[in-house]
Amino acid sequence: MKEIIILIILYINPVSIIGQNSDSLNHYIDLALKNNPELLSEYKAYEASLEKVPQYKSLADPIISFGYFISPVETRLGPQIAKLSVSQMFPWFGTLDAKGKQAAFLAMAKMEQYNASANKLVYQVKKEYFKIFFIRISIDYVLKQIDLINMLEKQALIKTETGQTSIVDVLQFQMEKEELMNKVKNLKNKDSEISGHFNLLLNKDKSSEISIPDSLDIITPKEFLIDSVLQNNPKIKYSENIINYSEKLVKESKLSSYPKLGLGLDYVFVGKRQDINPDNNGRDVIMPMVSITIPINRKKYKAKIKESKLKNEESILKKEAVKNDLTAEFETGLSDYYTAVNDYKLYEDLIIKGEQVLRILKTAYETSGKDYDQVLNMHRKVLNYKIKKIEAGINAKIAESFIEYLSNN
Repeated sequence: MKEIIILIILYINPVSIIGQNSDSLNHYIDLALKNNPELLSEYKAYEASLEKVPQYKSLADPIISFGYFISPVETRLGPQIAKLSVSQMFPWFGTLDAKGKQAAFLAMAKMEQYNASANKLVYQVKKEYFKIFFIRISIDYVLKQIDLINMLEKQALIKTETGQTSIVDVLQFQMEKEELMNKVKNLKNKDSEISGHFNLLLNKDKSSEISIPDSLDIITPKEFLIDSVLQNNPKIKYSENIINYSEKLVKESKLSSYPKLGLGLDYVFVGKRQDINPDNNGRDVIMPMVSITIPINRKKYKAKIKESKLKNEESILKKEAVKNDLTAEFETGLSDYYTAVNDYKLYEDLIIKGEQVLRILKTAYETSGKDYDQVLNMHRKVLNYKIKKIEAGINAKIAESFIEYLSNN
């Protein structure tokens, strides 16, 4: 898919949903990044992978051996009593550097895994935070609706006493109020559930209090770039590090098929002869040694080289697959954003019209006592529009946060 640049210029006036308490979300994000155990475990995995770099770059341990002749070997200068040997093997030139770089690229890949998890955690915190805001603002709307129903119920009682309407109107308002009160109860249960999930992300007690602002900036002009996703997403950077690692693996596989050189030293302890006294009687013997491995099993090395090349090709293809997945996720997030923005605008218009109709119906009811069912129905519609509007705004914030997660912003 061609890389595209999407510029969103909205014609909707921003409505306040991160206003005076905008720091609360940032505070919770900081807490999550510092305390989330799963994220901290990934950082420990990264730190552990760093310790592999010096291991991969180091030579094999030298070998020291000691031998004692139970039956001394007689020589012209005296009997050989014991032998001390030291040897060190050296891989082909450049092998250790290639292995060290492999470990470094793997460590960098681990760091990108940590970054990806951190971005995902930030998105999860934002998502749950916005859900809690939606629930609590919905509760507030429903409670205000209950106040209105109480007012209408009082008016209906007065009209019943004067004979302008029947007790049926009063009962209808009471039934409506009971439904709304049950809705509040269900919303509070949902608030408790999501708040528990939210606190677990912060590694806090599930019942900890969560501070939510009175308002948030829901809809604002935004510029979303697919280029930013394909360049900055940690999954892309992870794939790039794995490609670099596999390239060094190919190089190391080729170098491992070359001979290895060994250097050593034998020190032989010689005793003095007692029967005669030749020159240098009892002089110890020092013998330098050189050894070399002969990689004659070529099938093994060819297979290793082919395996590393296939892994390199695999990592390149995986990067392309990651790019395709991210592009698809970006387009989904963008579609969700547009849908939420359109819904927000729709319900904003419907609220204005619904409130106009409601004012007319309430005036007619107050004067004549008729069409109470229309008043109730319009109250329901306006309440539903208000909740749908805030839900659309929250969906826009969640979609925006998802795109920021993909873009590593």
